[in-house]
Amino acid sequence: MRRVTMNILKKQTISIGLCFALAVSTFSAFTPATAAAKAKLVKKKLTLTVGQKKKIAIKSKKKKAKYSFKASNKKASVSKSGVITAKKAGKVKIAVKEKLKKKTRKVGTITVTIKKKIAQNTTVPALNTPTPVVTATPAASPSNEPTAEPTATATATPTPKVTPTPFPENPEFSNIPKGYTAKNQANKGEVERFEYESTEYISDDESTKKTPIDRYAMVVLPKDYSKAKKYPVVYMLHGLSDTPESMVGNGILNDGAGTQYVVWNAIANGDVKECIVVYPCVCCNEEGKSNFNTDAKTASYYDYIINDLTKVLMPAINKEYSTLTGRENTAVCGFSMGGRETLNIGIRRPDLFSGIGLFNPAPGALDGGDMLTKADLKLADEYINSTYIQITKGATDTVVGSNPTNYYNALKAAGIPCSYYETMGGDPAGKGNGGHWATVYHHGLYNFLKRIFK
Repeated sequence: MRRVTMNILKKQTISIGLCFALAVSTFSAFTPATAAAKAKLVKKKLTLTVGQKKKIAIKSKKKKAKYSFKASNKKASVSKSGVITAKKAGKVKIAVKEKLKKKTRKVGTITVTIKKKIAQNTTVPALNTPTPVVTATPAASPSNEPTAEPTATATATPTPKVTPTPFPENPEFSNIPKGYTAKNQANKGEVERFEYESTEYISDDESTKKTPIDRYAMVVLPKDYSKAKKYPVVYMLHGLSDTPESMVGNGILNDGAGTQYVVWNAIANGDVKECIVVYPCVCCNEEGKSNFNTDAKTASYYDYIINDLTKVLMPAINKEYSTLTGRENTAVCGFSMGGRETLNIGIRRPDLFSGIGLFNPAPGALDGGDMLTKADLKLADEYINSTYIQITKGATDTVVGSNPTNYYNALKAAGIPCSYYETMGGDPAGKGNGGHWATVYHHGLYNFLKRIFK
């Protein structure tokens, strides 16, 4: 296990935090009743579904007090900061205690009712955004009615579509060779858990001065990795229901196992240049863990990855591992929600990334609040011809619908070169289900890696 500690607090942030603290203390001086109030639970009953997370809310918390949380059984776990993770259906009680000046008192008990998931679907719900309708043209239905005699108007020619056809524009996008997802031990490199500290996250209490938290990424090293050599780096971002582990191990709502073997096998067969692949935890909440919710707050946790990635993780990776630096040696790609974040990061920081890969990207990167607008879709002349952008969509993916095509059209309209293709995925391609699954992003990753770091 590797670990790096980084302090990225700036003087400006510290000063803002001190001002905020001063303001609070001043206000408190005029409200003795509020200052004397005991800490209480906001809610004493919660209902969660298996896999859902919820932070325990406490009002009138004491600044110097420490709060502890204990679950009555293993149907749920609770972190040191009070985040409940529902694991099994049933009921569990969470005892909350406060320790202040060597005195401990019970704040209260929360009764949590945990319900089963309605269905273990293989799709990830979209973020408060209606699922776009697939734009395939329906086939004409045969008619049993007698054919009418032709008239002068019957020869009218239908108006051709002006939108780009949602099919591969480049026939060179190839199937994954057979066996590329197999766990071939002869080609196997190493997978490491890399831990680091960061203040680049969104705090639930919206405080400006943040305590460094532990964050992590999974790092895939090529076979025979050596400090004597230097390697380009790919950052691959997971989806809303995923984790860094699910991209290289068993997934939660998808079969995410095996992306590292796609990389290792492709390197061994000479299709791909030796490289390091880093899988960050994309959800930048104060827990440093993935979040299953689909609300706007959770979306903001994911959108904030641009700060943690570029300001903390990338410098830490370059310090710890033997990497080739510079945009020409660095790429970013992602699946679903990770694809949405990849577009945002790639367009905003083309100075850092020469490769941008979107695999079944989720909606929301364009005209989505604080993210990109069509006016933001600009690349400086120095990056236009030196940036490779690829969008891969599952041919039958109804989760993201026409959203990948919409991104493609927007980039083309902005004059940004972009490659787009649809696939059924699989090993070899054509045997996958073409949906919101790993078979598709395996396919996208393979073709992406073949075209970067030339």
